[in-house]
Amino acid sequence: MANKTSNKTTKTQIEDTKLKPLQPTLRQKKRFIRAVISSKNKLDFKTISENLIEEIISYMGTVEMGKAGVWVLRDKFDFDKQEIILKCSTKSSEKLIGILSLVLFLGNNNPCKIDVKRVSGTLKGVYKDE
Repeated sequence: MANKTSNKTTKTQIEDTKLKPLQPTLRQKKRFIRAVISSKNKLDFKTISENLIEEIISYMGTVEMGKAGVWVLRDKFDFDKQEIILKCSTKSSEKLIGILSLVLFLGNNNPCKIDVKRVSGTLKGVYKDE
């Protein structure tokens, strides 16, 4: 009888076929947007991020939001100042700033105003004083 070769892949075969990282010239450029939320009540990160993403989807649509690569950064949220950092692509940063200015309510019909303080290409630059 001839030996049958198994179709099972081993761990070393999977490790050898890992994708290579993208070259820096092919990566999508990013922008960080620092915004302050003004409202009567202080809001937690979960309500802010969920409602912001819903508002962005309602204005941009899911496909455009996917292309924009919008992220709300959890570890950069400041509860006391109600300051939040958003990450997006350079091509959609102007659209996102416009959408943030159109948001009137966050949470349970909690009226609010979102002021964009700074836009930068790095996290370090977004925290520089104006």
